[in-house]
Amino acid sequence: MPLTDFLKDSGLVEFNQSGEVVIDSATCATKTPGLFAAGDATDVKYKQIGVAVGEGIKAALSADQYLKLNSQ
Repeated sequence: MPLTDFLKDSGLVEFNQSGEVVIDSATCATKTPGLFAAGDATDVKYKQIGVAVGEGIKAALSADQYLKLNSQ
C-alpha cells in the first residue's frame, strides 16, 4: 500500500485504483505543473529499489529543467 493519504484531499495529484500517484512516465510529472513524484508511491510498473532510484533521478532532472524554464 502506498503511503499517499496525506495527498488525498489536496487535489494536486491523480490516483489510480491502487492509490498510487499517477505520473508521466517520461518525466515523473504529476497533473500539477512543477510537482514531480517518484518511487513506490507512483504508478510505475516495477516496485524495486533500483527502479525507484532511477525514477528519483528522473524526477530531479525534470524538476531542474522545469525550474530553469519557468524561473524568469
